[in-house]
Amino acid sequence: MLHNRGTANMAPTLFRRETNQNPFTIKRNYGASAIENADELLKEEVQTLKLAHAQVASLLPSVPEAHAKLELQRSKDALIKARLRRQALEAELQEATGMESALEHKTELCSKRLENIRSMTKRDTGKERRRQAAFAQKSGAKAMGVKKKVLPASRMKFLGIRLAKRDGA
Repeated sequence: MLHNRGTANMAPTLFRRETNQNPFTIKRNYGASAIENADELLKEEVQTLKLAHAQVASLLPSVPEAHAKLELQRSKDALIKARLRRQALEAELQEATGMESALEHKTELCSKRLENIRSMTKRDTGKERRRQAAFAQKSGAKAMGVKKKVLPASRMKFLGIRLAKRDGA
């Protein structure tokens, strides 16, 4: 395991025993040979710990220049990631603006079409009303829907039309 200080804890590896050991098959030395065997085991453990520590130390830079290079590489990686994200967002923005302009154009066309349909319907209903009134007049029925134009008196005088005087006036 690596810790924050760059050292390796090799205790679980060194002191791991076989999982299927029978306690009756373990040989234990007693006397002078036991001390010598324990010394040899300790020397081997120290040697493996030193080797492990040297390997971990070689992986982590200890020179300030190496730390600076690591920081530089990390910042470059972050910069590249940010640029890629910006480019993706710009592409998405262009796509959205294109879609927006297309939808605005479509909305404008639809509103013009609706306005045109309304004006045509209004014109057609007026034509139909006049046609029916003319047909009714031709057939002798009383004209419905046709309104008589009423001219104001000033306009009638201008045209030379005389108004009949009332009896009481």
